[in-house]
Formats: sequence, C-alpha cells, structure tokens
Amino acid sequence: MIETQATPLEQQLYTFDELRWHLAKFRGKKLPPSTLRDWLTILKIRPNEVGCYEPEDLKWLVRYCFWLKRGGSAKGFQIIQQKEMQNASR
Repeated sequence: MIETQATPLEQQLYTFDELRWHLAKFRGKKLPPSTLRDWLTILKIRPNEVGCYEPEDLKWLVRYCFWLKRGGSAKGFQIIQQKEMQNASR
C-alpha cells in the first residue's frame, strides 16, 4: 500500500473566525474575538505565512478550553504545554 502525505494546500487550515466557531462548539457559548486573541497570546500560537492556523493549533486551543472549564489556570496549562512540546522534540 502506498501512502501519500498531504501537500500544504490539501491540509486543513483555519482562519481566525473558523477557530472561534470550532471553539464555541466545545465551549458551549460564543467566544469573543478578544478572548481568542488572549488565548493565542498565552499559548504563543501564531498564524502561518498565509495567515491561517494549523490543526495542531486548534488542538491546543480545544485542550486549553477544556482545561479552563475544569478550573485550571493559564500558567498551569503553559507548564503542561511546554513539557509536551519538549517531549515531542526529543
């Protein structure tokens, strides 16, 4: 079986508003643009060269949303995020 990798144009990318829409589904209510901008800053997530966000970015944002729903702090999540990113780079 031959496996092919998706080219960058075939990968799912998300605009800022699409991120808001997806996160509102998980959050159960609308996500104000200012809140998403804050979350992107806290998690150090930036758009790619075409101004869109990767599926990995959405994954981190969804996890952060659930973390906050359970009463977690931004600092606590950043520590977890850093550890996971360090482990992934090894």
